[in-house]
Amino acid sequence: KHTAKSGASGRRPDVSLATKALLRLADWILADKSLAFVDRLVDGGVVDAKYSGAVTAGTMSMQAAVAQQAGAYLRTAADISPGMPKVWLRLAAWAYQEGVSRNTGVASCGEAQSPFALAARCYFEYLRLGDGGSPPARAERACTSSVSQRKTAAVLRLLRLLVKHGDEMPALRAVLAPFFVKTPPTPWLVIVPQLFARLGHPAPMVRETVRALIERLALAAPHTLAYPVLVATARHHNNGARLESAGPGPQAEMVPPAPNQQGQAPPASAGTALLSIRSSLLSAKGPMVLRVEMLLHELRRITTLWEERWHGMLQTLSGSALSSCARALRAEGRRVLADESLSFDAKQALLG
Repeated sequence: KHTAKSGASGRRPDVSLATKALLRLADWILADKSLAFVDRLVDGGVVDAKYSGAVTAGTMSMQAAVAQQAGAYLRTAADISPGMPKVWLRLAAWAYQEGVSRNTGVASCGEAQSPFALAARCYFEYLRLGDGGSPPARAERACTSSVSQRKTAAVLRLLRLLVKHGDEMPALRAVLAPFFVKTPPTPWLVIVPQLFARLGHPAPMVRETVRALIERLALAAPHTLAYPVLVATARHHNNGARLESAGPGPQAEMVPPAPNQQGQAPPASAGTALLSIRSSLLSAKGPMVLRVEMLLHELRRITTLWEERWHGMLQTLSGSALSSCARALRAEGRRVLADESLSFDAKQALLG
């Protein structure tokens, strides 16, 4: 009403006040999902005619109509205040919940209107505004801890959308691919371990997107990414090694394999991605990379004695030899038992 009256009188509406009113309306609508409250909203004209008409026709439930009306309010708030990060964050959260509630993330009006795709666009816009220098963004950064938590939640949501739905939904993939290339790197630095865990994802699109993002982060903040990148690369490069040269030097180190979250060694695709990231980092920050690798070598050298390395190697070889002997003995026992030319007593004598 405030916006309509201001427009009719020729005065410019208070955009900030109108935005806050729309956000509050969306909160009120979504706060109470009881049937009585929904009935009052529909009967009172708060819900748009196209949604209430769908309810009357039986093509949409009342709860769905109310949720769509809340989304319409949030979209309007984003249209009139495109420079306010909070608006995009609220719209993104609403769209994400819509996608989760529908289970597939695909709207009834077509895949182009996927709630997950809308959520991804809004989260990326929130990160862009929050990392910029607009007055709303500076005001929102007044509470640093709260803003940091919201940004962390946003990047985790985006990572989940990429990992869980990015490869199977073309509409979402079309949004994620270009935005991941230009997203601000700073908010992603807090979830570097989660990014490394996704380097072995079976979907090539997801794996390549995560690799490109880590590569950007490594170039933007080499002091933060150099150590974990080089440690992971060294572990994967030496994964499966049983024995290295006994002489000194980095190439002679036995590095234990790096297990992933399921306790298994990372796949070859993760190793390829890590080597690519290291190569880019080496090209941009060669001296720093070499110093960090020397530090890792020295840390391994002073942490584990040569006697301990030989002991571990001999245990590995001993276990392998015993396992091979056991398999050979079991095979020989099965051959003796299956030999029909031998009597029962002869078989017992041979098997001991």
